[in-house]
Amino acid sequence: MMTTCLFLLLFQVADRDEYGTLSKACGLDRPDAMMRQGRYLEAAVEYRSRLLREGGRPSIRIPFAFACLGTGDIDYAGKQIRCAQFLFPRFDHFRFDPGTLFSSPENWKDLLQRAEGRIRTPDGWYFLSYAHTLSGDPVSAQKALQKYVRWRGSDESAVAMDHLIRGDLLPKETEVSPDPVRIVSPGRPRTTGGTYLYPRMEWKEEENVDRKK
Repeated sequence: MMTTCLFLLLFQVADRDEYGTLSKACGLDRPDAMMRQGRYLEAAVEYRSRLLREGGRPSIRIPFAFACLGTGDIDYAGKQIRCAQFLFPRFDHFRFDPGTLFSSPENWKDLLQRAEGRIRTPDGWYFLSYAHTLSGDPVSAQKALQKYVRWRGSDESAVAMDHLIRGDLLPKETEVSPDPVRIVSPGRPRTTGGTYLYPRMEWKEEENVDRKK
């Protein structure tokens, strides 16, 4: 009986190690080590290179986003999370402690606290909402999501993140919004000329987010 319980406990711990499984499958040991050494820019370049070489592994966008947090580019981190949300089939069920990617929990919390002051586009608020969700802080996650919605409205990304925060996971085929995704072009004023309407799922083609940097 005791042996069985021990086995189940070990299985559950291993099952929760979502990022360890992803890192091993994608060969991310090198950039992961750079992250823990505080070499965020080098880690971001390495994650991006892996992403471009292995286009079929959109899950790499998640650690890439946290590397962007380390470099201070919160808005670009948000773009990566939005892409991952639609391109990574297990995104809604993917759980890990982001603190394990950094040198210490204190370092991770400090970066998260300073992130808000560096946000320049709604994508930054989107990243912050996701980061707080993973950290087990749904109140802060919802506050960040509300700021995203004030700028871009309740688009498909916002609805999906709201369900993620509340733990109400939706199957990928579920329609969450009958309307086109509403996008405000980053860096442009929120006017009629700066607002664009795209058909469903075409938002990710508004610019090639992987070619930046």
